[in-house]
Amino acid sequence: MGRALAMLAAVALVAGSEAAHTDEPQEAAVGAMGLAGGGALVMPPELYCLAQTIHFEAHRGSPEGQRAVGHVVLNRVADARFPNSICAVVRQGGTARFACQFHWYCDGLSDEPTDADSWRDAVTAAWAVFANPTDDPTRGALFFHNDSVSPGWARRLERIGRIGWHTYYR
Repeated sequence: MGRALAMLAAVALVAGSEAAHTDEPQEAAVGAMGLAGGGALVMPPELYCLAQTIHFEAHRGSPEGQRAVGHVVLNRVADARFPNSICAVVRQGGTARFACQFHWYCDGLSDEPTDADSWRDAVTAAWAVFANPTDDPTRGALFFHNDSVSPGWARRLERIGRIGWHTYYR
C-alpha cells in the first residue's frame, strides 16, 4: 500500500500549481470541455490518464462501474508487478494494436474525449477514486474485460465478480 499512498500524494498536487504543469500531451485544460465554468482547470497528468481510462473503458457505465475501472488502475499501481504510476500502467504495452493493457490506448482512434458529459463523469469518477481509494468495489482486481468478449487469459485468473458490463479478476 506504500506505493499507492506515495502515488496518491504525488497526484494530490494543487491543480494549476507549477508542480502540476508538464509539457506532456496528457495534461489537459478541463475548462475546454466546459468542466470548470469557463475557466481552465489544469489537471495533473496522472489524473488525466486515469480519467481517460475511465472515460474510454466505461463512459456509458454507472458511476460504480466507472469507479471500478479506476480502482483496477490504482490496484495495478500498488502492485509491484506493474509500473508504479498511473500513466505508466495505462500505457503499458505501447500503442501497437492489441499490445496494450487497456483497449482504448491502442485501438488507433483518437484519445481525446469529445463528449463533455461523459468526460465530466469520468473526471468525477477519477477524483472519487482518489478521494476514497480503500472503497474498492472490485476487491483488489487487477484485470477486467467487457462482457461482450471472452478473453483466454480470464480462465487463468480468479473471477471476483461483475460490475455493470465488466467482469473483474485477480
